[in-house]
Amino acid sequence: MPCVADYIIKNIVVMKYSPQDRKKCIKQRVLSSFMHVARGKYHYQSDKVDFYVGTGDTVYIPCGASYEYTILSDVTECIQTEFSLEQTICGEKNIVVIDQKPFVLKKQEGRLDLVFSELNRCQNDGFSTLASLYNLLAIFENACRRDKAVRDGRYKIEPAIEFIEQNFKNKIYIADIAKMCGISESHMRRLFRRYLGVSPIGYKNLILIKAACNMLRYGDLNVSETAEALNFGDIYTFSQFFKKETGISPKNYIDTHRERGVSET
Repeated sequence: MPCVADYIIKNIVVMKYSPQDRKKCIKQRVLSSFMHVARGKYHYQSDKVDFYVGTGDTVYIPCGASYEYTILSDVTECIQTEFSLEQTICGEKNIVVIDQKPFVLKKQEGRLDLVFSELNRCQNDGFSTLASLYNLLAIFENACRRDKAVRDGRYKIEPAIEFIEQNFKNKIYIADIAKMCGISESHMRRLFRRYLGVSPIGYKNLILIKAACNMLRYGDLNVSETAEALNFGDIYTFSQFFKKETGISPKNYIDTHRERGVSET
């Protein structure tokens, strides 16, 4: 017979309160928690996270997490529920968390306000409380899944990003970096545009033009020497590239920027 997975929510506590401690350090939280900010602003920090939450935002904190929060507002009010979530598979019980680190869901146009309002109103009604908690778990699980999909998508092109950053002076072929990442050329282009806003060659050119600007502004090389240092075949090709990317010639860039000494960003 196939194994059936059952989820059980236990040790439920629901509370609405105004925190008294402006700053608090939590070590190895015993229960998981959803904390909804009805009014106010918090700053959460740990070795894994650093984020701010304000009115309308909700924080998920898994059991076992260690973190510190600081209240940044004069008036603070929150609705919080603590609980433990168990999964039983073929008779074996395990504690389940949505994510290993605290996770914030920003204000969702009243959706979470309504869920927590209902949770607070029905905190003495066992079935209504369970329904609200399962609803919250579903919302956050979907949010974590979407976030992971975004992170995983960028992860696929990290080898190509690193390669371009280390070899921007050289000719780069899309087929080579796509093979390096184990994806097609078209998928490579789509991911670059999605996560970096430019094509792979556009990203290479951004790094190349920044290097050229820094060399012309802070170095002592002339235009021809800079072109050679950046592996351009001749000064004409470099000048055309530079003017296309910046709107001015390399010589004019030297004349107008070397005397300023403003850091390139």
